[in-house]
Amino acid sequence: MLVFGGFMAQKDGKKELNIIGIIPARMGSSRFPGKPLAKILGMPMIGHVYKNSKSSLLKKLYIATCDKEIADYAASIGAPIVMTKDTHERASDRVAEAVEKIEKETGEPVDIAVMIQGDEPMIKPEMIDGAITAMLEDQSIGVVNLMALIRSADEQNDPNCPKVAVDRENFALLFSRKPISSFKQVCVMPFRRDYLLKFSSLEPTTYERDESIDMNRFLEHGHKVKMVHSSVETYSVDTPEDLKKVERLMAKEFSVPETSIIIRTYNEEKNIDNLFKALKDQSYRDFEVIVVDSGSTDRTPEVARSYGAKIIEIPSRDFTFGYSLNLGCREARGRYLVFASSHILPVNNDWLKNLVYPLENGKVAMVYGRQLGVPESKFSEQMDFQRLFGASAVNSTVPIDYANNANSAVRKDLWEKRKFNEYLFGLEDIDWARAMTKEGYLIRYEPRASIYHIHTEAWHQVFNRYRREAIAAVRIGLKEPPQSGVSYLWLFERLISDIVASFPNWSLKRVEEILRFRYYQWKGSRTGWHQGDDINFESDKAEVFYPLDNKSVIIKGKDKAEFKEQPLPELNPGDVLLSVDYVGICRTDLEVLEGTLGYYRDGIANYPIVPGHEFSGTVARIGSNTHLQERFKVGDKVVGECILSRDSANRQEVGVINYNGAYSKYMIIPGDALHHIPAGLDPKVAAMAEPLAVVLRAIRRIKERLKPEASIAVIGAGPIGNLAAQTLSLEGYQVSVFDKNQNRLDLIKDKVKEVGVSLDHLPKFDALIEGTGSKEVLERVIRDSKNDATIMLLGFPYGNIDYNFEDLVGREKVIAGSVGGDSQDFPKALSLLPKLDMRAFGESVFPLEDFEKAWEMHRTGEYLKILLKP
Repeated sequence: MLVFGGFMAQKDGKKELNIIGIIPARMGSSRFPGKPLAKILGMPMIGHVYKNSKSSLLKKLYIATCDKEIADYAASIGAPIVMTKDTHERASDRVAEAVEKIEKETGEPVDIAVMIQGDEPMIKPEMIDGAITAMLEDQSIGVVNLMALIRSADEQNDPNCPKVAVDRENFALLFSRKPISSFKQVCVMPFRRDYLLKFSSLEPTTYERDESIDMNRFLEHGHKVKMVHSSVETYSVDTPEDLKKVERLMAKEFSVPETSIIIRTYNEEKNIDNLFKALKDQSYRDFEVIVVDSGSTDRTPEVARSYGAKIIEIPSRDFTFGYSLNLGCREARGRYLVFASSHILPVNNDWLKNLVYPLENGKVAMVYGRQLGVPESKFSEQMDFQRLFGASAVNSTVPIDYANNANSAVRKDLWEKRKFNEYLFGLEDIDWARAMTKEGYLIRYEPRASIYHIHTEAWHQVFNRYRREAIAAVRIGLKEPPQSGVSYLWLFERLISDIVASFPNWSLKRVEEILRFRYYQWKGSRTGWHQGDDINFESDKAEVFYPLDNKSVIIKGKDKAEFKEQPLPELNPGDVLLSVDYVGICRTDLEVLEGTLGYYRDGIANYPIVPGHEFSGTVARIGSNTHLQERFKVGDKVVGECILSRDSANRQEVGVINYNGAYSKYMIIPGDALHHIPAGLDPKVAAMAEPLAVVLRAIRRIKERLKPEASIAVIGAGPIGNLAAQTLSLEGYQVSVFDKNQNRLDLIKDKVKEVGVSLDHLPKFDALIEGTGSKEVLERVIRDSKNDATIMLLGFPYGNIDYNFEDLVGREKVIAGSVGGDSQDFPKALSLLPKLDMRAFGESVFPLEDFEKAWEMHRTGEYLKILLKP
């Protein structure tokens, strides 16, 4: 019986299969040079193939090429790349080389490699699923090839369309470019690994050369090719004429809109429903809607989905105005990009038409529309709207300081040339408009594209809005904030002007509102204007610091580790790039190496991975998130959390599960997982904040059951046991420590009540903390502990234990486990470290490249803790 789940296929309890997809591509096509990067609907063809080939049965999808141009594009879309020789004439030979390289790189043997030709942009994941399934259902099949109906006489007679004749069991008889009575070949071909390599080693044959079709080599050498029918209408691209045909078909299939509306949201459930209702009533209908949501905790995404919008969800830590817009723009299919705030409402049904139509003038780069207040708007803001957004249209060729992405439209082709600045705290719209005017384009103000802009801000929000805009104004070189001023004279003039304008509807309440709004507007602008000189905008320094030299220790598989160059992933707005100062060796690192850690046995974690979760570092670059830019400076000393997500569906632990760790010169980590090292604390000692946080969390989990002066046994005097014993002793508990290693007991004996080797007296303890990970020790702890004992498990890995749980219930014992520390534990750990005896934790430091020697030293137990220094 075959069972399919995710990318894995399993048969009769045997090993899971490693199934990968490979898209071979080269620029030097004889019939269509440069074909892989030829654009279809604005995207290079190979981008469509990669995007449309993500079958759930594939563990990973690669692009194999010999051309730098293709590799550069593949990298830009996040596709894994395999560089191959430039001498391959056949795609299958390129795939065979790629398979061997992938196996060498990952340390994992490939079971099935699916060749997906780079000229099949209309492919669908279900086509790949069907081809793989056919192979899995018949173990005797070495290669499968898809085929489809020929739908026209032109296609039948086209020599650029390969055909295949099949027998009654759908095995191939002949592949030909001649108009034979047949099906057309669809170039999706799963190969069993050994079959592929054997095929690649076979001599080319006569029919293969005559027809220029790889698969004839199989047939002429006496091998079978299983053909599987695909009902999906698809066409390959062999010539520029094919490209035009496919583009027309894809445009029709996907109903590519002229305009893409991009809306940024965060907890806008109350407003966004009204906005979507207004969009439904617009006279201009050729649009799609993309919502970029920054971690809403209300029903914003659900409301948007109910109207058919495409949703892009990002963590709130990754939000910046420019980053969110750029994400939406990348997904947009329209040639015009409209930006609308989630708290605006069009004044009439022609808003969108009036906003978009000026872009038909090739000289116009951007259009922004009029903004009006609503009765609930603050009076002074309504005055600003009247001042900034008048009744007359304007075409500007000079830098404009009032363009506003709450209500604007730009050309996508120009956005592709210049993305929005992701490091600004606001005013990304003005920054972009100024750049376009320098290129000679027009910025149009179109008052007929009017919206109501609904701000319901508290006073601190008014302050912060104008503060960040003032910081951005400094950043882009404005002479003053665009909607405010920083002088006392400006404040006085605005107050008098607003109060006079409020007549005849003058009231004390309105005057109070005017005073408050103008004060917080002025105060925020003034504060931000001065802060702007101090904010550390590291993005200006030549991409600041993406280091070329980033040597890392990479565990590629069980007992396979190497020291090599490791490219860094993209720095998201909520991330920080660290230069690693110290990383502690933990037993978990070796359990990852040896494959004994349960996460790797159970498939929760996968190789390759860079280990290391106990670390200190120096901030080298800061993501563009506003809060990070204000919270951190380049050069700050920090430590980081290990547990990034406890969610079982997407579990991430630094250096352990699905997230590369600190055995590296540089590492990237979410900024909200970092904590400043207090002044005066040695970074070597600070690296121990993570294991101490583990201890603090464990103690929190059993604290309610610990009476004052409770007797506690700590079993295992390693780093975790040592820290637990010291911490509990400081809190006044009667602590005893047990270990077979006398040297480790000597390190702790002066800080606890007693130490020992024997476990004969376990029944006298109120609580027991097991930190060895030994199955035998755990069995004894559970068996010998007294009634109502509290047992905390901190060791890994225990394995399976046969235990009578009736005894556990009858004797009313409480057993708890704890993994990692939480964010709240790190500040306490950093403040507690100076109070502990940490001398033994920094005695042995190895260079990172000597990691294997350090691991061997760790295994001897001679040192309590060994550190690596990149």
